[in-house]
Amino acid sequence: MGVTAIGPLSNSILFIFFMGVCHISNKYIYCFPVLFCKIIAWYGLLTIMDFTFIIIVDCAFMDDTGDLFKLYNYYEKSENSGTVGLFVTVLIQFAITIFNVWLVYNYIAFIHCDARIEDIFIRISGFGKGYYLPDDNEVSWNYLR
Repeated sequence: MGVTAIGPLSNSILFIFFMGVCHISNKYIYCFPVLFCKIIAWYGLLTIMDFTFIIIVDCAFMDDTGDLFKLYNYYEKSENSGTVGLFVTVLIQFAITIFNVWLVYNYIAFIHCDARIEDIFIRISGFGKGYYLPDDNEVSWNYLR
């Protein structure tokens, strides 16, 4: 199970590293290139689609030793039924995909382009004092409310 999960999990770990670099740059340096933010977002979307790519590549090359069929082959040899292996593979990959969706959501909402989506949500909802007010106090908080 670890062999089939290590590929997508390594992509997830790399995406978490990129998220951390972007977050730390925005928080302490107050600067991170927008192009790199977009590249990280696209990489996150590709980590979500990783299992789909595994299916396409293994089926296109008819590779019986690919990641999709590793557990199938193991259960076929040990129990004469590979269906359990395919089910376990799909279950593992589904859990990793859900984890990757959660990571990409957190990146897009709270880190991407210095949390622009979070700022838009705060402005639309009107929930609090999270608004940016100019330093010259053109508009007071009470007037804005």
